[in-house]
Amino acid sequence: MSSYINYRDYRFSLQSGKPRRISVVGDYWQIIQAAGAVSLTFDDQVPISRYQGMGGPAAYQAVTLTSDVDQEVVVSLGRTDGRLPYDSRAVGAGGGPVVAGVVNIAATIGSVPDVVCPAGATTLLRAANVARLRIAVSIPITAGAGDIRIGDSAVT
Repeated sequence: MSSYINYRDYRFSLQSGKPRRISVVGDYWQIIQAAGAVSLTFDDQVPISRYQGMGGPAAYQAVTLTSDVDQEVVVSLGRTDGRLPYDSRAVGAGGGPVVAGVVNIAATIGSVPDVVCPAGATTLLRAANVARLRIAVSIPITAGAGDIRIGDSAVT
């Protein structure tokens, strides 16, 4: 089985609010250099806002980059055929390199009881857990809940 790997750096001088589109087929991306947030749109899908050192899998034929400020951006784009590239050139906010790693995902999904939050109250949905990847929250439309805010411990 042969693989086709074509993964390289692209340098852009982004101007505030002006999108830059590049036609490139890929399955992975990483922001190597950026002073601030960069908005990435893969194949005209919903844009995501990311920072230097961030990257991940995404199947695309074209990528559009946008920034709220003028900045030089270096982004790695292309095909990795599922191999997670090791690229420690990006430096995080603390000054150290950003190193890609493996995320362990639980083999089972545990059932949890419903959480009820009375009107005007604040309720903890789940305690902190570093192994958890997400929490799904659903609110029945028939609940007539009115305003609902979901946030950290400071939410009111």
